[in-house]
Amino acid sequence: LITTRTISANESGKTFYLNAAGGFTTTLPAPAMGLKYKFIVKTAPTTAYIITTNGGANILNGTYLDIVGELVAISNQDTLNFVANTSLRGDSLEVESDGVYWYCTAFSKADGGITVSAT
Repeated sequence: LITTRTISANESGKTFYLNAAGGFTTTLPAPAMGLKYKFIVKTAPTTAYIITTNGGANILNGTYLDIVGELVAISNQDTLNFVANTSLRGDSLEVESDGVYWYCTAFSKADGGITVSAT
């Protein structure tokens, strides 16, 4: 991926390589049972890569782990950011839906390489 876009349900199972230093926003489709996607930072961003849910309904849950071993809970959030000037090549996010929520696991090789937020 190199530009802002909305992922479609028929792309389930794909891996997306985030490849624009300027960063961009990727919007997940509405949750549906079994949808899953993987995102890998290919180019370290100078502006954040933002992965967001489609409705601002606080439906992103899971964990992320950074290089210093901080395991952080993600509860009822909407957006995960690969942080500008911090996130590194190889940082990653996997999301999967049960039809109501998005469950995620993310990893960063940098301290503070990932942040999450609700809208």
